[in-house]
Amino acid sequence: MATNTFQYTPINPYLLLLRLWEEDLDYSPLIPCLEALGNAIRRCSQVISCAGRNRSEDYVEAVTDQQTEVIETLLGTTFVLCQTYIACTVSSAERLECFFQQKEKRTLNALENTEKTTKLRHGARAIDGTGYTDIQAIHAFANYFKHRDSWTIDWNDLPKGNQTKTRDIVCALGADPTSSGNLRAAAEVLGNCDYGSVLVFANRLESWSKELKNRYKAQLETENVI
Repeated sequence: MATNTFQYTPINPYLLLLRLWEEDLDYSPLIPCLEALGNAIRRCSQVISCAGRNRSEDYVEAVTDQQTEVIETLLGTTFVLCQTYIACTVSSAERLECFFQQKEKRTLNALENTEKTTKLRHGARAIDGTGYTDIQAIHAFANYFKHRDSWTIDWNDLPKGNQTKTRDIVCALGADPTSSGNLRAAAEVLGNCDYGSVLVFANRLESWSKELKNRYKAQLETENVI
């Protein structure tokens, strides 16, 4: 009588980490959340458009001011949501680097260094005339939105460190301490000119994450571990 023999086939840990990288992003709630935010922004724009029908100038101005502030907040929330996707991608790359270091006793040289800034630049789209990428911009405007209320009135007086790094990026993209529309300005630079088309951010994020993952996979192949 023939018997079935179970044969264990070990899984390559690097391929497993690459698969986890993909699954973390495939099951991300990014798209449905962005769709909800985009719809909310479009509703604000509709309210502004309807406000001018047989209404006084004071009423139109009040509604416009209120709704543009809401749009700014929704865009800020959008940038923070996108930042969680960025953090997930960076963490996936760092997991590979850490595991490779522990197992192979050497550095995984997928990029020129292991700094976060390098990861935010590789495979991302450069923004003309700024020296920064779209992923750096999204990350910086998320930080700006979260911390702007604690910033000094004169941005030149900000303490050196993460705040000044954020300041430098957002200013390069047109942010101004006297403006109430910095997040709308950022959206326009990133290709979202009507403010509601926030899925353009998702396209940029997904393209960047795929390029970065492929770079790490290629290096693992060069190292002959996959």
